[in-house]
Order: sequence, then structure tokens, then C-alpha cells
Amino acid sequence: MKVHCNVIIKSIEQRGPNRVVQVITDNAQVCKAAGLIIEGRYAHIFWTPCIVHNLNLILEEIDNTVPWIKEITGEAREIIKFITNHHQS
Repeated sequence: MKVHCNVIIKSIEQRGPNRVVQVITDNAQVCKAAGLIIEGRYAHIFWTPCIVHNLNLILEEIDNTVPWIKEITGEAREIIKFITNHHQS
């Protein structure tokens, strides 16, 4: 946790604390703890868990309990992979 916190604090200090209003991280326990320390140190900065990570965790949970949804999300991932691999600038 200390490493995560130090990296975030260093980044905030480099940019200037008055220029930062929010820190968004993974919602792992270590990141939550670092976020609370940041909020305690800088009263105006808020920590927020990454919504994409939360949605991925929710989808993973649904995938594990509803077989037909697992099939659909698997197909969607294949489509995304195809589009990503065949993208032209």
C-alpha cells in the first residue's frame, strides 16, 4: 500500500495539489487504502474506484452464474478482438 500511495502522492506533487481534484484507481484493497490516505492528506482530492474495473467484475460474476450470458460476452470479446486487430489508421 505504501508504494501505491507514494506513487500517487508523487504524481500529485509533480502536477501541483491545487490542480488535482480526483484520483481514479483500481478498486483493489490496496488502492482503496491508498485513496483514503490521499483523501486524508489532501482534503479537496477525492478517490474514486475505476467504473470499468467494477463493470468487468460484475460481468465476470454474471458470466459465472448465467451460461447464456457467458456465451454472448464471449462472442462480444471475439468481435472486439477482431476489430482491434483489423483496425487501420
